[in-house]
Amino acid sequence: MVELNMVETKKVCIIGLDGVGLHNIRLFLNKLPLNNISKIINKGFSSTFSSIPPYTPSAWTSIFTGVNPGKHGIYGFYKVIKNKNKNFTVTLASSYDIKYPRIFEMLTMFNMKSVIINVPLVYPVHGLIGLKNVIVVSDWASPSQFIHPKSYDSKYKEYLVNPPHNWSLATDNKKYAYKVEEFLKTRINMYYDLLEQENYNLFIVVFSELDWLMHRIPEIINGKEISYVSKILSIIDTFIHRAINTCNMVILVSDHGFTTAQTIVSINRILYENKLIAFKYKLNFGKLLNKSTFLAQASSDNENSTISHKFSKIINMAINNTVNMLKKVVPSGILMKIAPIIPISMEIDYSRSSAFMLETGNWGVYVKDEYITMVKSLLKHVKYIKKITYGRNIFWGRYANLAPDLILIPQSDVIFDTRIYAEPVYSKFVGEHDTHALIAFYGDNVVPGNEVNVTMYDIVPTVLSYLGLPLPHDSDGRPLIELINIDDFILKDKFNYSSRFKIMRKIKDVI
Repeated sequence: MVELNMVETKKVCIIGLDGVGLHNIRLFLNKLPLNNISKIINKGFSSTFSSIPPYTPSAWTSIFTGVNPGKHGIYGFYKVIKNKNKNFTVTLASSYDIKYPRIFEMLTMFNMKSVIINVPLVYPVHGLIGLKNVIVVSDWASPSQFIHPKSYDSKYKEYLVNPPHNWSLATDNKKYAYKVEEFLKTRINMYYDLLEQENYNLFIVVFSELDWLMHRIPEIINGKEISYVSKILSIIDTFIHRAINTCNMVILVSDHGFTTAQTIVSINRILYENKLIAFKYKLNFGKLLNKSTFLAQASSDNENSTISHKFSKIINMAINNTVNMLKKVVPSGILMKIAPIIPISMEIDYSRSSAFMLETGNWGVYVKDEYITMVKSLLKHVKYIKKITYGRNIFWGRYANLAPDLILIPQSDVIFDTRIYAEPVYSKFVGEHDTHALIAFYGDNVVPGNEVNVTMYDIVPTVLSYLGLPLPHDSDGRPLIELINIDDFILKDKFNYSSRFKIMRKIKDVI
């Protein structure tokens, strides 16, 4: 075991800026007085790296594990399994689906402490290992907001407000921006307390607010409507100031950048028109709300009851049978047009579909084996797709088989849509992820500059080495020794973190 001679005196703070690439940061710096962000970018080391695909769950997991999705197993917010009968099963991804330890779990193997805030996929918290050494504040996508350990509940309960992440539902930009700002103002007091009062070696916080607002108000990306994010950026800038004063090293990093797009391609509509997508039909009580107060009330009163569940199953089965009969005599195009206005929802039946795009962010299409050549040939004729490659060509490792079968790389100014009601191609001005992410280092012994080639996988081995810990034996990154001018960088020691992780998780599950 390596001697941990540097542990007691060093603190590292990783600040995640979701969706904020280096180009986005420079635009904000030109518009606003963000002195502390400017200090890190201009007086420390700053650069950009490629995030492919530029998607929150897979990118953050790669950043915090130091390995690609083929080794950690996360490709999106959903997990897709191709069964032995070649059908697909789709479920929500959780902390249990991450197959490789994240850096805070690596530290706990050496009895080192971490604080992590809003890191994706920490729910359920018992899917993490080494919880006695980790303070966890839930991420925005958790079903409910929590803090671990539970003994902290009474102290921080008032700060665990629900995040306003549903930007697509907002109808008033000004009101939505204010809501996001108030959310951060409430939460930031908890962040300060944990940053300055707790004992730790690693502090991680991810700020998601700018991502939400650039999605909702794409004009921000082009330098307009900056007032919508000015107060949020000021809050983050002040937090960075206090992090610089508290920690030996501060790292800014993003999962992707942001750009604008004008052309939207509905991949699932194209697949549907080529008879590759199957549907199931359900009674939509939301649509019935304005049609029948009685039915809506009955649904509300009984939605959790066994009787209601059985009733819904019977109704939905009848609806499916009826629609399937109608499909034999009514053209599918007409069904597609009337579906949005009747109290029936069309949902993709993944178990019966031959190909589908589940999440636009990972650019992936899942395809039954016998249809891969056909689907690739079909989509090659879509001029808005720059390149089509196989998932196995981008990802490598034990869990590369979980990757989407095809990865579609869009042309610039193009994004994808998964909705089946959308036109195959349509125009709309939107904000969307791009591949140009941010990485910046500032603090003790950091060499200023921007000439070093970096990847998203390099943060983990660099921080481990800085803290005096051995490197993972199978990391996809490297310690950035040219950035940090210290003599006792740990480089030769290797440790099998993934094997220890699996053992600790098995022991935990048994207990």
